[in-house]
Amino acid sequence: MYSPHPFTVPIKQRSHIHKVENGIVHKMTNAELGGIISNKLFIKVLSYNVLADCYSHYFMFKYVDHSILKFKYRSFRILEEIKQSNSDIICLQEVDHIHDFYKPNLEQLGYSIQYTLRREKDAVLVGYKKDYFLLLHQEPVDYNEIMAIYQDKSFLRHNKAQICLLEHIESKLKLIVISSHLFWGEDNIKSAQTSLLIQKLSNFIEVHFKEDQELPGIIICGDFNSGLKSPTVRMIYGEQLDMEAIHPKELALYNKINQLYQELTRKKKFKLISSYQKYNIIPEADMHNDLERRLKGHPSFTNYTGKYKDHFDYIFHSENLLEMPTLEDLTMETALPNSIFPSDHVRIEALFSLELNQNHRIVGKL
Repeated sequence: MYSPHPFTVPIKQRSHIHKVENGIVHKMTNAELGGIISNKLFIKVLSYNVLADCYSHYFMFKYVDHSILKFKYRSFRILEEIKQSNSDIICLQEVDHIHDFYKPNLEQLGYSIQYTLRREKDAVLVGYKKDYFLLLHQEPVDYNEIMAIYQDKSFLRHNKAQICLLEHIESKLKLIVISSHLFWGEDNIKSAQTSLLIQKLSNFIEVHFKEDQELPGIIICGDFNSGLKSPTVRMIYGEQLDMEAIHPKELALYNKINQLYQELTRKKKFKLISSYQKYNIIPEADMHNDLERRLKGHPSFTNYTGKYKDHFDYIFHSENLLEMPTLEDLTMETALPNSIFPSDHVRIEALFSLELNQNHRIVGKL
């Protein structure tokens, strides 16, 4: 088992889960997190791009002290972030050192894990508290499949996603949980990958749920490498792509992507929203109607480096939120990673609340 470097600077306390009642934000106590309380099931979810050791090159992070970039330093801090979160479900991206670090340490924290590797280097991972959840089915997603759909070798980017169908042991509630990591570059590739993910999710539901069966809760977490107004985020929200903003050279490709996606949207039975729509309180009437209003609920940054500063990480479909670190926190040592934040991304969290009846059947929506 890998022995991480001991702590020298304490983790900054910043993980505050809130609930929203009648437009008022309340901090939740530890007693309220996890399990069934007053016929409501609370499930805490973490999404975190942990910055793979194989990608933490000094030439990419020249402002960072060499000792801080080393996995011996960062690994323990990443583990402390996960321990501090104490989430019921975790979705990680850029996970390497699986067998010598993450697997034994996450199992020690009570998690079972499912993951799929990208080029045998790093993985996307779904972890779940084994005392709370059972794994019913799992399916990896290989985004390289889009190369055959669009007949374009530039789409070969080796990105992955991991789909898991979980059952909450006490309530028997079923949840589909996805950890995904999209390509960092061109929007057309990320849009095509997003379309494939929605297709795979739709097929997964058709295989494991009957036509007249109640749909499960769906949680999609990950690093989408896409800003708030990107084509990728618009597609996940079910919005039409702004074809006038597309470069003429890419118009034919985007027409094909958009055509396939709109056909898929008509068939799918679910609608995705972001957990951070309520980060800043937005009137309920505006939540599903106005994309601009919904996007205002998100924090400014989830990725903050010397080169990139944007909101790239999302948890789609939930109701509650995490208090994000301030810009001062992120820039105190130029950018991320630094001595306190062990990745170039910050972790994001959401608390899901589902109302149950006396027989632990769902009577409210996720």
